[in-house]
Amino acid sequence: MYRSYDRNPEYLSEAEFLAQRASELKPDLWRVDEARSSIYLQQERFDEAEQASLRFIRNAPEDFLSHYSLGFCYMETGKPWQAIAPFKEALRLKPDARVTNWNLVLALDRCGMKDECRQWAIRALDYSDRWCRLHPDDQYAHVNLASLYDYAGMENESHSTVLALEARHDLDGVTLRNIAILYVHFGDHGKAIEILKRAIDAGYSNPDTLRRVPDLAPLRSNPAFLELVTNLEQKIASTPTKNA
Repeated sequence: MYRSYDRNPEYLSEAEFLAQRASELKPDLWRVDEARSSIYLQQERFDEAEQASLRFIRNAPEDFLSHYSLGFCYMETGKPWQAIAPFKEALRLKPDARVTNWNLVLALDRCGMKDECRQWAIRALDYSDRWCRLHPDDQYAHVNLASLYDYAGMENESHSTVLALEARHDLDGVTLRNIAILYVHFGDHGKAIEILKRAIDAGYSNPDTLRRVPDLAPLRSNPAFLELVTNLEQKIASTPTKNA
């Protein structure tokens, strides 16, 4: 959320302080290193993020979250091929970890491992569909469900899930960005750009992701997309930070 909305660096400094304080109060609270890794990623301290996740694994190898943390670190630093093994180990320890299933599918897709990606997407659908039925207001879960249908080759189901989600009026910027990615997958680039505009209107403010995420690569030669990203960058540059 920090990266996509309010980028006040003081939030990260405070989070890092709280993580250190938690370790001092409870030295064997190994999950603090998952928080540290996430903080370091946002601060672009990538080596420290990796080391925090590896330390978490050394201290708590039977905690699925330690392996997820390392996989997520590799995904965020553009190394999806290194993320696959940690995600699989996390799922060996906790097969129903819904977010881990989703991230493994994403890693396999980004590595071009389409058959295995489809197999894991089909496997993940049961957990995701069950969660969405129990949590109808969880917009992130519903857009992930639509993506899993897409990766599983079930395009009609993906379309219908997206249309139902898109009709809601409470969608935030991240959800709308992810819906735009699905429209890129569907081949509807005009609709994708329209949805990205809605995402920015809803507060989305991460042009870096728009420029680098592989799923949006087909849009990067589109003048409307380039204008949208440039305008967002200019808007951010002209907005004073809260601690200025």
